[in-house]
Parts: sequence; C-alpha cells; structure tokens
Amino acid sequence: MEFIDRRTTWLEEKQQRQLLYTPADEVVLFLIHFRHYPYDILLSSMFTGCKQTVNSTRHRMQEWFFIILSPELSWGSPESRLADGAVAFFDDDMVLAFLVDGSEEGVKGSQDPTTDLLTWSNKKKQPSVTALVFTALNGRVLGIGESRFGSDNDDVLLTEEPIKWKESLSPKEFGFGDSAFNKHQHLQVYTIRNQGSLHRHFSHYRIRIEISIGKIKKFGAASSIIRMIVQGNEEAVLRHHHQVWVIGAVFVNRYKLG
Repeated sequence: MEFIDRRTTWLEEKQQRQLLYTPADEVVLFLIHFRHYPYDILLSSMFTGCKQTVNSTRHRMQEWFFIILSPELSWGSPESRLADGAVAFFDDDMVLAFLVDGSEEGVKGSQDPTTDLLTWSNKKKQPSVTALVFTALNGRVLGIGESRFGSDNDDVLLTEEPIKWKESLSPKEFGFGDSAFNKHQHLQVYTIRNQGSLHRHFSHYRIRIEISIGKIKKFGAASSIIRMIVQGNEEAVLRHHHQVWVIGAVFVNRYKLG
C-alpha cells in the first residue's frame, strides 16, 4: 500500500493526467515485471492494454521507483558502519568497514562486431553489463557502482568508479575484496593478494556480500538477460541496469529478503 499511496500523491502533486492504468495498476504491473521479468505480451493480457502501453508504463514506473528509492542507499557515517558490524582491530588503528564485489548480468548480443567487443565479458563468456556492489559487514547494501559493459573487469571498475563514497570514510576505515582488486590499497580496498593477514582474519565476511548479491538476483529483472538492443542504445542499457540494481538493493535492505 505504501507505494500505491506514494504514487497517487506523486501524480496529484505533479498534476499529471491519469493514463489508462490506476496508480495501483501501475505499481502492481511494475512489481510483477521486476520480480518475474515476463514478456510484455503476458503483462498486456493481465492488464487491459496493448504491449506498447505496458512497455511505456513499466519504463515510467522504473524511473519513478528509482527516483523515490535511490536516496535510501547511503554510506552513512563511521558510527553507522560500526552499528552495521564494522570490526576494529590492531588496537583500533584499522577498521574493516565495507565489502566490495562485482556482479554481471547478461545482455542480448548484436550483429555488430564493435558492439559485441564492447559488451563481451571474458569472465562470463557472454555479452554482459557489470557493476560494483558495496555492502556493510552485516550485508546491508551501501551503494551500487556505475554500470559498465562486460569488457571492463572489476579492477577497471574500481579504478574508474567515481570515489564520492571514499569521502565518507575515515582514514582508519578500509574495505575487503577478492584478488580482482589487488591494485587498490590506495582506495582503502585490501585483498587476499596484498594483505594476507587480513584475509586470514576476515575472509569469512566475504560470504556476506555474496549473499546480498544473490538476494538482489532473485529479482528476475536483475538476473535475466537484459532484453534491450545495445547498438545505438548504450546509455539507455546502462541506465536500465543501474536502476534495476539500485531498486533491487533497496528492496533487499528494506525487507530483509531471504
């Protein structure tokens, strides 16, 4: 009911003309799509309207959900990260405050070799879109990085990721990642390769970010192959992927999904 009420209020405040669907229809249609990722032809049979109406509605609702939910992803403060399970050690000289990992989602191939080269992931052996996921030690998602095509590996992602998140870290705080991030101690990210003793102490925390990513992937929109043509729509595909993962992350944080 929360989202239906918020959607109704949003339309009233924006003085937007109500289209074919009621606010309740719009919310339910989007949530079905987000969870199960059915084709528009199935949704159009469930909700009175043509495929084009369903398509425009779910795109409009994805933008809306992203707008209202994205502010809920926050790095917070050093104190809030301690409350989320951050661990101090070495006489409190260092604090393990966050975990980082990359995740990929498949995308349709194209007939254009240049586009396929851009999207091809050597790790997954398929065209894909990828992004970094940051979590606290208790698994709460702190942020979703910028979406990039699969030709960029985790190391490149962290190198080129805007590091606004780092501004919230104290000098004592650091994150933990796998060996893909071995060059980034200067970004306060340690790995098995460059800090073996930390790995022995904290490798058991790694499973927590994998669980959080797995929960996001329970949403069909975040785990199924993205049904968008990449060629000529590169920015739209990346925006779609980022929105889906941010919305999914907020749902996981909010509802403690299992």
